[in-house]
Amino acid sequence: MIASKNFLSRNGGLNKFIRLFIALLILLIYSACSDDNLISQTYDIRAAKEQWEKTNIEDYHAEVERICYCAAPFRYTISVEDGEIVQIRNSETGEAVELNEGYSTIDELFIWLQQAASHDPKKLDLEFHPELGYPTFIDYNQSDNIADEELLLRVHNFEKN
Repeated sequence: MIASKNFLSRNGGLNKFIRLFIALLILLIYSACSDDNLISQTYDIRAAKEQWEKTNIEDYHAEVERICYCAAPFRYTISVEDGEIVQIRNSETGEAVELNEGYSTIDELFIWLQQAASHDPKKLDLEFHPELGYPTFIDYNQSDNIADEELLLRVHNFEKN
């Protein structure tokens, strides 16, 4: 009993020990909640992707709005044939946009979402079309400590060609 009293006295007392224990307990609870959220998001992505794949839609066009640290335009219409992007038009000007790596098909969005979810992002809020399964809303932030990686994306006016 004397040994433990000396130990606690030498190391800042019982209060310091209790604060450390509570901090570890909170950290454990937080990490458990975070893992549950990751599992839920991953399941939603997987279920939506399966729903999308069942539609066998490879020819479509849709309007996309995005807020990100990326090249303009931030509102565009994407046209996809045989699962490949064939045209992108600026929704505000109607002008064709050069095809590059900044644009994704629905299938490519699912690949990105699965990768993003697997890295335990700070924020990943998702909504999917109730019948077709494609993502209609993505709000993503990998970390508060990383600048310029956030993405807010909406897909609407989707039409099968």
